Amino acid sequence: MSNRNLRTVLRVLHLLTAFVIVLYFYSPLGSDAGFATIARIILPVLTLTGIAMWQQPALSKLFRGTGR
Repeated sequence: MSNRNLRTVLRVLHLLTAFVIVLYFYSPLGSDAGFATIARIILPVLTLTGIAMWQQPALSKLFRGTGR
């Protein structure tokens, strides 16, 4: 997968998970126990995709070097 495709996938995943977190805080769904569990699981995904997009050049250099 090219860096451009990877960044696009990470960006879409990041926006979708952010949307779920926004729904959790700003909608009546936040009081639902099942939705709260989903939001708690999604928060680390949101964090990891944000860090991956932020550090993509360093991560791609790191992973490119291990394949040789």
